[in-house]
Amino acid sequence: MARRQGELKAKEKGYDAFPVDPFAIAETEDILVEPKDPGRVGVSGGIIFHDESVGIFYATDIKSEGFRRFTVAHELGHYFL
Repeated sequence: MARRQGELKAKEKGYDAFPVDPFAIAETEDILVEPKDPGRVGVSGGIIFHDESVGIFYATDIKSEGFRRFTVAHELGHYFL
């Protein structure tokens, strides 16, 4: 169910093939996306809800751009579901 919802949301945002840009999708939703300080290890990312604002952070100690994109996409999944 979660994968199908992600596919539908990506299509709604204009993506019908890979690559999908989770950073651009977050921007269309006015979600702040910021890198986490590389010295603060322990989690790969997270989502924060504060009043009407939403923010996503992702790890920078993990050097894989694909992993960073996955992390932001994963947190967007929490937001949309």
